[in-house]
Amino acid sequence: MRILVTGASGFIGRRFLELVDEDWKIKALWHSKIDFPDFAQSLNKNIEAIKIDLSNKSEIEDTSKKIGDTFDVILHLAANGDPVRSIQNPLSDLIETEQSALLTFTTFRAKRLILFSTGAVYEGADGQVSPATVCKPILPYAVTHFAVENYAWWAKSQGNFEEVTALRFFGAYGPHEPPRKIYTRLCNAFGIEKKKEFTLRGNGNNLIDAMYIDDAVNAILNVMEAKEADGTYDLSSGNAITLNELVERSAKVFGINSPSIRYEGIVAEEHFFRADPKPFENKFGFKPKIKLEEGLRRHAEWLKRER
Repeated sequence: MRILVTGASGFIGRRFLELVDEDWKIKALWHSKIDFPDFAQSLNKNIEAIKIDLSNKSEIEDTSKKIGDTFDVILHLAANGDPVRSIQNPLSDLIETEQSALLTFTTFRAKRLILFSTGAVYEGADGQVSPATVCKPILPYAVTHFAVENYAWWAKSQGNFEEVTALRFFGAYGPHEPPRKIYTRLCNAFGIEKKKEFTLRGNGNNLIDAMYIDDAVNAILNVMEAKEADGTYDLSSGNAITLNELVERSAKVFGINSPSIRYEGIVAEEHFFRADPKPFENKFGFKPKIKLEEGLRRHAEWLKRER
């Protein structure tokens, strides 16, 4: 299988490359993380790391001439992944997420585009959501991701893709997760530093529904290998909990009972909605296997090894 991965040097991209089939021919596009070529080479797989600014039209056109413009699958991960930064600099978010996607979708062709969107497109909703839910996000991060979904369907209508699988992803944690993310912070605080307190932004009532990264990669692989995958799907664990509960359960995993929680500031996005994982499970035969407690222990061990 010939695969193009955008945003390959990021959290999901790196773990995908670590777990992917050795026989697949992968063009892994990266931009700013200079350690990535050595990382890709260390995997000893059929992976070519290619430096590119996807928001630059001439660069992407030159790259398509060198590596070819047609693939079996495009896994599109390239985007701004930080909601806070989208508020601080919405223009940069638009360029990194929306402009990069539009240039990618109009330059390359594939039998199947797998697009990683976000559950944040449901911003403002309450309770159960689904792809049928009307989305009216105003957070720049969610706005651009929702726009990219629509650009993908437009590119399909222009003949660039035979199928589009838009995954509204509710998050993951584990190896290669950015240090600012809450699961890594929890593992560092409770699992490594043995602290008895933790600081949350907001009041801790936000819902979070992330899965261990290896489960997320397995979900991607199931989509890649499916006979038919056209459509928009929520990709979640189905086990949404509040941030307060996440802190308490994380502390307990590492032998700390009743941690002290400090609250400060406000959150960039408020989530009081949850997704049903059953439609994705029924379509692709995927169900997360790694429970929260086991995932936290695995991630803490990985963080220790990386120190």
